[in-house]
Amino acid sequence: MPSVLKDARKRTGYTQGELAEVADVSQPLISRIERQDVNPKASTLRELFSHLDPLPESDGEAASKQSTTESDLIEKIEWEFENVEGSSSQSAVEEKGTSTSENKRCSECGSDLDPYPDPSYCPDCGNAL
Repeated sequence: MPSVLKDARKRTGYTQGELAEVADVSQPLISRIERQDVNPKASTLRELFSHLDPLPESDGEAASKQSTTESDLIEKIEWEFENVEGSSSQSAVEEKGTSTSENKRCSECGSDLDPYPDPSYCPDCGNAL
């Protein structure tokens, strides 16, 4: 499955490091998202794509069309990550017999890690867990 983030980043001309800097996330997080090693939050994807596909400032109609295209792209990315084989949080939790009532949080940014089965990195800040 191709990485929509990688394609959009390359079209814009950003390196992973440059995108990480402007989006205020770590470069390793972008790398893991592009390799589909993590299932990032929608807010993280929105932040990344807001720097890759900026809205035109002067043309209201173009901005509306761009916004719809951007929303469609974000929905597609979210769907792809939700449907990556083996990424179902519920089935992974059931297989391991772990209770979903545990409240796992990232020690660096405090993000809720419960939706992610055995994450090795925080999907928001890229902190190794």
